[in-house]
Amino acid sequence: GMQALLCLVAMGLTVEAAAAGGAKMGGLSITLRGGGQSGRIQGGCHDHAATDPHCLRLHYQSEWKRVLMHFSRDGGEKWTLKAALPRRSDEEEEDHEMTLNSHVGHNWRYLTVSNVVTPFCFVLHNGEGEWDSGPEREKGRYYKVDGPGHFCLKDGILTEVYHNLPGVLLVCDLDGTLVGDEKALQEFNDEWERQCVHRNSALVYNTGRSVQSTKALIAKEKMLNPSAIITSVGTEVWWLDSDGTHKADTGWESKLLSSGTWDRQIVCDAAKPFLEKEWMHFRPEDEQNAFKVVFGVQTVHIEEVIAELKKAVEAGGKKAQFIASGHGDWNYLDVVCEGAGKLEATVYVRNKLGYSAEETVACGDSGNDILMLSGEERGIIVGNAQNGLLDWLEKQDAGERLYKAKEGHARGILEGLRKMGFIHKRPEPASS
Repeated sequence: GMQALLCLVAMGLTVEAAAAGGAKMGGLSITLRGGGQSGRIQGGCHDHAATDPHCLRLHYQSEWKRVLMHFSRDGGEKWTLKAALPRRSDEEEEDHEMTLNSHVGHNWRYLTVSNVVTPFCFVLHNGEGEWDSGPEREKGRYYKVDGPGHFCLKDGILTEVYHNLPGVLLVCDLDGTLVGDEKALQEFNDEWERQCVHRNSALVYNTGRSVQSTKALIAKEKMLNPSAIITSVGTEVWWLDSDGTHKADTGWESKLLSSGTWDRQIVCDAAKPFLEKEWMHFRPEDEQNAFKVVFGVQTVHIEEVIAELKKAVEAGGKKAQFIASGHGDWNYLDVVCEGAGKLEATVYVRNKLGYSAEETVACGDSGNDILMLSGEERGIIVGNAQNGLLDWLEKQDAGERLYKAKEGHARGILEGLRKMGFIHKRPEPASS
């Protein structure tokens, strides 16, 4: 069985799992064993806990119905019992920060303990005989921290959360950016859950894929469930619901319709002569939608096709965006409703979640990310980026706004977040 996950949130303190002969709790000698049910964490802070120098904050995710903490303030001599909140943190509606955090979709809860000044030891159990007292199945183990603060206990390992760092809205392209290196993706997931989830951060996926294809990818690659998914190059927005699924944002659709500048038929008609040639075709049906038309075009013909389609759209008094991506002999060409697109949808989602441009970081690897990276938001270009994006980047005078990572894929995202000060250097496990 996996550990119950916890998150204690900390201030520059080391943490260890300490062995003891047999922990005495409430006068009873109890033999502890590791291995609670698997759980997952997310939390927000009540203000007093965030500022109280003697408060210890423990966030956790667990499938246990209730979580009890046995703790000792004096190095394991005298033990006290504390019960967790029975409610999930996203049901605590009086705390706005926690409501925002509930968007991350991991159902974290938390415990706080006040008056922590000296080394603090604890174990967790569910009141039904299941215990989490550290990663190793040894008798008489307990977790130990050097003092108050904020930590994350996940998979039996305590790490610091650095709760004084700012929260971030991270908007990631998927294929070639977040996805593409399995080990790097797992590192990203771990670090995001250990550091970012607990201080008002939100994760959004922004992809050219359809929503069905995106959901299949999330399941296959074991990706984190994001607050929102922007699909089909910014033509659809989906919000995470309390049941863990994503629901369409009808407001975004109405916004796109209301512009009156989009006419899909003009694009299809103008493309007809090209579609008779062997170097251009419609992409499959599941890649098309009401606000975009997707073609496969041989790279040598892409500029000619864009010029002709643009002329036809303008002649009809309409507008569209033309987004080419891919490398090699064939390109994708997305012809998209003018009000849609990866950047416009990012701004829409960011405003709905209440993040400023400075608190928002977009990440990409290819030509279809250029628009998303050309707004006011900050940007990370991963180390494995395609030439189309790199050529664009060379022409930019973006100063500190854009960061070109040396590392590829998800590791490049972590590198950029560290450089921008949103996450601390790679967290060393604080518990042995």
